[in-house]
Amino acid sequence: MIESVGQYRLLEQVGRGPAGDVFRARDTRAGRTVTLRVFPAHLSAATDEGRRFLDAASEAAALSHPNIAAVYECGESAEFGGRLFMASEFLSGQTIAFLVAGTPIQPRRALDLAAQLADALADAHAAGIRDGHISAETVIVTQKGNAKLVDVGLARWTGTPGEARVAASDRADIQAVGEVLYHMLVGRAPLKKAPAPPSRLNAAVPRELDEVVLRALGTVPQPYEAAATFAAELRAVGAVLDVRATPEAPVGEASSGRATALVVVAVLAAIAAVAAWWLLRRPAS
Repeated sequence: MIESVGQYRLLEQVGRGPAGDVFRARDTRAGRTVTLRVFPAHLSAATDEGRRFLDAASEAAALSHPNIAAVYECGESAEFGGRLFMASEFLSGQTIAFLVAGTPIQPRRALDLAAQLADALADAHAAGIRDGHISAETVIVTQKGNAKLVDVGLARWTGTPGEARVAASDRADIQAVGEVLYHMLVGRAPLKKAPAPPSRLNAAVPRELDEVVLRALGTVPQPYEAAATFAAELRAVGAVLDVRATPEAPVGEASSGRATALVVVAVLAAIAAVAAWWLLRRPAS
């Protein structure tokens, strides 16, 4: 029985399938728990497909974002006869589909989780990486309450062979996060054609979110083309909702002034986020 792969001590097998064997393991050098995936024998470093995987995994490992599961290392495992392996961040949590289970979650919470995902996408897209497999079944919410994208840019090798995946693009990724947000707001995925505004299906959803969600889905004019813009607008709407939820001050004028100031801050934050994204996309001089 194999007990380790290099520096990784195998603790338990948590998955097995056409895409390989998955273990919870202990990195004895870094002192952390990891997810260790050992790929099938046909995905070899000696093949073109294996080399493509290693290149994509190397790019994914360069990403560093709190809402993207980190890839730590990829290589060949002598213990498994030279099969390729990948060590990545171990996540303890539940999928969004599990958390929703047909019942919408609180809109402000859903908005915050979607903004985290859009932020993660903006970071990945700036590095030239597209995901292509985001859904309520693949996004993990950790025990600390943070949304995490997993296997970013690697679904071709880590997903089930033959699994339906969209062509990777910025727009497709944004639409996928829009679908996840819709799922959180109404308790189910949107209809493929002409989805109803979420507030029409769940009265608890503020109408300010309708246009943002539908733009992300691409069912209204001017859909989002940049994840950073999507994230900024989600946060701007969140700030407006926070102002609305703040108890009014005894003096109406003071309360109104504070609300106006907070809205201005939200709008400025949105503009700053979009500007930062454009700066990241500008080619180096």
